[in-house]
Amino acid sequence: MIRSEVRKTIKDSLGKIKDISEFSLEVPSDLSHGDYASNIAFLAAGKLKKSPLEIAEDFKLKIIKSKSKIFE
Repeated sequence: MIRSEVRKTIKDSLGKIKDISEFSLEVPSDLSHGDYASNIAFLAAGKLKKSPLEIAEDFKLKIIKSKSKIFE
């Protein structure tokens, strides 16, 4: 349930790059890296011509603004 909500929130945050339909979402081996990890920033970087770190920051802000109750 939570995993599908995380995946949906990421998809909703894609904005103009809706053509990325397949991305990984997994529990990181080092739990200090968070509850979930995804390769979405790396996949989007090539399409948006930005660094993965910059893309990840953009996603983070969109997810925070989404007001989803599953994110702290």
